[in-house]
Amino acid sequence: IHEPNAPELVHFLFTPLALIVDASRDSNYATNLPAKVVSPLLNQDAVDLLNNCLSSRETELWQSLDDAWIQPREHWKYPVPPYQPVFSSGWAPELSDDSREHRGEPHKQHRYREDYDDFYHSKRHGQNMYSESEVSGSESASGAEGGGSSQQWMTDLRNRGARIVQVTYPRTANNDKELTVVRGEYLEVLDDSRKWWKCSNSRGQTAHVPHTIVTPHPPEEG
Repeated sequence: IHEPNAPELVHFLFTPLALIVDASRDSNYATNLPAKVVSPLLNQDAVDLLNNCLSSRETELWQSLDDAWIQPREHWKYPVPPYQPVFSSGWAPELSDDSREHRGEPHKQHRYREDYDDFYHSKRHGQNMYSESEVSGSESASGAEGGGSSQQWMTDLRNRGARIVQVTYPRTANNDKELTVVRGEYLEVLDDSRKWWKCSNSRGQTAHVPHTIVTPHPPEEG
C-alpha cells in the first residue's frame, strides 16, 4: 500500500485486526478478550472516520469489540489505565502528564484498574450477558421474546442434557439456511458434523452458524 489516504489505511488495518480477534478466541483467556482492552480510547474524530468509511463487514467486527472501542474518549465515564506503547527497538513515546502521574502512583493505578474491572464485570454479567442462575432477554440477545421464556428454555435444555453454546461474535444471516445471532446469545447445537453447525435459539428458529463464532457453555476446562 503506497501513500494511502485515511479510509484506505483503515481498510488495510482491519484485515490484521480481524486475524488478531479470531486468534484471541482460541487463547486461554476469556472468550471476549478484546473487550478488556480499554486504553487508548479513540477520540471523536477517529470514531467519526470509522463510522463514515467502514464496510458493513468491518462495522460488524468493530461493533463486536465492545464499548471501549466504539465510544469516543470524550464520552467515556469510567477510569482509563495509563497507556504507553513500547516498540521492538525499545523506544517509547513520552508519557503524558496524566499517565506519568498515574504511573507514579501504583496504588491509585491499581484502584483504577479494579474500578474498571468492577464496572466491566457488572456491566457484562449484570446487563449484557446471561448468568448461570438467571437467563433473561438481555441487551446482548435483544431478539429474545422476554426473560421468562428464555429462562424456561435454558432450564429445559439443561434438564435434557442438551449441548449449549454461547455466541461470541455477532453475525447476520445471508440466506434462510443461516441463523442471525448476537453476542451473548445461547444456542442449542443439533448437528456439529460440519464447519457450519445446525443450531436452534430460544425463539424456535433453526439454521446454521459457523462453529468459530460460538463457545461451549459452560466453558470447558482446559
